[in-house]
Amino acid sequence: MEKQESITYIRQLMGKQEKLQSLNRAVRETSEALDKSQRALETYKVRISEESAQLVKKQRESLETRLEKSVQAAAHRVEQAEKKRAQEKEKQKKSHIADETKEYREQIRQYREQIKSDMKSDGVPFYCSSKLWFSLFMPAYLTDYLLIAISWLFTAIALPLLIYMLIPDHRLWQFYILFPLFVVISIVLYVQIAGNTRKKHREILGRCREKMNLIHDLKKRIKKTEKQIHKSDDESPYELKELDEKVRQARRDLETARSNQADGLKEFEQHTRFDIIEEFRVRSREKLDELTDGISQLTREKNLTMEMASELQLEIVEEYEEKLGAGNLNESRLRELLALLEEGRADTLEKAIHVLNTGEGPAAG
Repeated sequence: MEKQESITYIRQLMGKQEKLQSLNRAVRETSEALDKSQRALETYKVRISEESAQLVKKQRESLETRLEKSVQAAAHRVEQAEKKRAQEKEKQKKSHIADETKEYREQIRQYREQIKSDMKSDGVPFYCSSKLWFSLFMPAYLTDYLLIAISWLFTAIALPLLIYMLIPDHRLWQFYILFPLFVVISIVLYVQIAGNTRKKHREILGRCREKMNLIHDLKKRIKKTEKQIHKSDDESPYELKELDEKVRQARRDLETARSNQADGLKEFEQHTRFDIIEEFRVRSREKLDELTDGISQLTREKNLTMEMASELQLEIVEEYEEKLGAGNLNESRLRELLALLEEGRADTLEKAIHVLNTGEGPAAG
């Protein structure tokens, strides 16, 4: 191949190699852009998923709050209806107890009036009309005797002991004096008080004691009646039908509210949440399509560029490798061959290759 023809041949090859390099750079740049777009798409999908999940969570929490408030309001109405019924029942129960014990209370009132009248007519001292006096000086029940024992212990033991403790630098012998002294005093006072009243007004006090016993029995009957009424499950004496209906209605409303709560949450899980997600995705479709279209475009560009590069590489191999040799197709070797030809150190391509491969001197002429 002549010199000028060889120079043109090599320059054409170098031009094709430059174009191949440009195509390879374009492939790399397109690949990087494609990777970036794909990451952006995945990031956007993750963001969509997270935001839709947050929206679903927010909508569910809002629904749960509304439904729970409805249930709580219904439960409060049940509580109020039951409370009002209980209050009305208690009110009517007290009235029922009063009616059932009215006769006993009237008898007690009459006995007390009789006791008061009898004592007044006989000149009995006013302090003898108290229940405490009768318990201490005319005991009839076990509680009366217990009261006498407690009173005696206080007067004969506790009181002298207190006085003994208040004496500065007290000595034990002082207590030995105080104790029998107070025992004697308490006995004397008890006998004196009992003697001045019981002996003088024995008949009247005896009748009053009998009436006090009757009052005691009547009070026991009242307590027994109250206990029976409180323990009884029979509500027939009370007018509670209207309140019962209000309680039943409030309970039905509560059951309805709980059923609505369960149905509402079920409907949300089975349908509403998917509608929310789909609506969110529809709003995001434009951006998704834009990213997807960009990836498709970059993929086509990459494939086309790779195809062009592959065809050009094959063309270079087919057209130049056999004549130049695979080792002389790189840029540096081609520049050396071109320099040999342009400087006149070789007048044909074959000689330039021979000089380059053997390292011999100029082979022109």
